[in-house]
Amino acid sequence: MILYIHIPFCQSKCGYCAFNSYTNREHQEAYIQSLLLDISHTLACWQAGKLERIIKLDSARVADSGILDSSKALDSSGILDSASFVSVSRDKVLESIYIGGGTPSILGADAYERIFETIARYTDIAPKSTKNTAQTTPEITIEANPNSLEKSWCDALANLGANRISMGAQSFFPQKLAFLEREHSERDICRALELARDFPRKSIDMMYGTPLDTPRALEADIAQACALPIGHISAYSLMIEEGSRFWQKERKASRLKMQDTALEKQALLVREMLENTGFAQYEVSNYAKSHQSLHNKRYWQGVEYLACGAGAVGRIGNARYMGACAVDAYIKNPLGKSVEHLSDDDLAFEALFMGLRSSVGAEVAKVAKIIDNDRLALAVDEGKCAVKGGRIYASDYFLADEIALWLWKGGK
Repeated sequence: MILYIHIPFCQSKCGYCAFNSYTNREHQEAYIQSLLLDISHTLACWQAGKLERIIKLDSARVADSGILDSSKALDSSGILDSASFVSVSRDKVLESIYIGGGTPSILGADAYERIFETIARYTDIAPKSTKNTAQTTPEITIEANPNSLEKSWCDALANLGANRISMGAQSFFPQKLAFLEREHSERDICRALELARDFPRKSIDMMYGTPLDTPRALEADIAQACALPIGHISAYSLMIEEGSRFWQKERKASRLKMQDTALEKQALLVREMLENTGFAQYEVSNYAKSHQSLHNKRYWQGVEYLACGAGAVGRIGNARYMGACAVDAYIKNPLGKSVEHLSDDDLAFEALFMGLRSSVGAEVAKVAKIIDNDRLALAVDEGKCAVKGGRIYASDYFLADEIALWLWKGGK
């Protein structure tokens, strides 16, 4: 099982960002306390083999769940007193924990001590200094902004067990960073990576497709990224999504979006440069030299996943659930989840699209009833995809969506 934890707070909100994040941090402590309750309830349900209770309960009824008693007051640390919990087994292992945002590095190390202590009640994670080497070590990723890192914070998170850090670099050039409304500099990126040296796995995000990305400028940007002491790079094209400030600007004047043909050329240039320096593409936007993101691969494989926090999305069986997006609403009812019920065809459709976009491929048995076998045979003959070991693989991840629509019966 994998677990996602959402930290919705940011120092400032970038113009292109449409994620569930907020610059108002006055309710930060109350949020952490609600998050700890959410994590406790979610992991207790998981260990007890009662995942359905994650989406069937709200905080008014959780006392009847037989798992934890919400009538008990939070203690001074923000963690439910141990007497509040019915004993559950710890036999199930988390493969991955991903802490995203927002800007998770905006929270102090003390908040993460409480978060990790809560998780450790239900699964075997332990500080690095006390870890038994015989234990399975989960991949624990935390996102960070280069300008918000401090050495003491990095040291504390690494000691708690975090072993992968993902930084939002986006670019190394001042004009492009200013356009993207990022508050860090090239120097901040290099400094942050040095501070994070105790994280064995380091990744950065890069962005292309801005009006400032001429071929020469983009080549220089990617070259600097490739020269860093990191094993993973995520390269995203600028997306102008509804709800972002850029979307409002785009409606008034078409100055932010690049033509699709220009974006395609830039995507190919980025891939060529990364692969020539040892970063192999294993998903549309992800390249690895020394490690791939286990957490992301599990999503693409279509496994169930747990999620805690405001607006965090999880899936249990055919139910996709989400906590309240607004921080104040989440604080009031951290266990209340909205639920989207998915059909088997919905899951097969997602498995087809997500699998073809990545190296995991799409399992034939999962997608057989929604694809056209004649079209699959033709696509294989034309070299658009391949079938190996009971899975379908796209020959070019950039063409994955087109291939999936071609194979899908509903796409006729």
